[in-house]
Amino acid sequence: VTARNNVAVARETLRNSMGLTKPLDFDVVDTLEARQIELESEKAVAIAYDNRPELQSLLQQRTATEEQIASLQRDYLPSVLGGGNYNWAGVDYPLQENWNIGASVTVNLFNGGLTTAQIGEAQANLSRLEYATPQTRQNIAMAVRQAGRDVQQANESIRVSRKGLQSARESLSLAEGRYATGAGSIIELTDAQAALTSAEASLVQSLYDYQTSIAALERAMGRSIEREGAQG
Repeated sequence: VTARNNVAVARETLRNSMGLTKPLDFDVVDTLEARQIELESEKAVAIAYDNRPELQSLLQQRTATEEQIASLQRDYLPSVLGGGNYNWAGVDYPLQENWNIGASVTVNLFNGGLTTAQIGEAQANLSRLEYATPQTRQNIAMAVRQAGRDVQQANESIRVSRKGLQSARESLSLAEGRYATGAGSIIELTDAQAALTSAEASLVQSLYDYQTSIAALERAMGRSIEREGAQG
């Protein structure tokens, strides 16, 4: 009953995650398998640096703030404007040529310290971004490396679970043989069957944990591992 309830809850959670308003009209395919991942830790971190949106946002904000400061600093300089036009005018033909050329220089002598305050504000924002950027990089690197270790641990758990399943099958075979010859009891046979069921469940859980760790690594990297050719 608990297992059926968990399946129903999982399907509803999947439907909400996909943004569907109607019930799922497809079946979930069992894809519990162990893909061999061959991706170096530092390469995974570099991929995360290039794809994690929060880091890219900080880098773009830094560039924009630096450009803003440079633009504000130009307000201290005088601005020069020039212009000209050419036309024909008059009441008799041929018309008289007219040339108008002009230039102006504007010097901002006093604006109440607005430019200075704006530059100070922009520099404070730049300092905040410069502090946040390496901190974000460290958090990303730590998340990627931890996710990579979780993948390795889950892969090792699969190996152990498969060994346990093999041992449980051999124990059940021995118990069945002993029971068939009258040397073993029904309790021994039942225990061996229960141990096999437990070993099978342990393997399924290990495979599930492995897939979850792969998803966590891809989330930490900001992209699919298969796009990097890391699928063995």
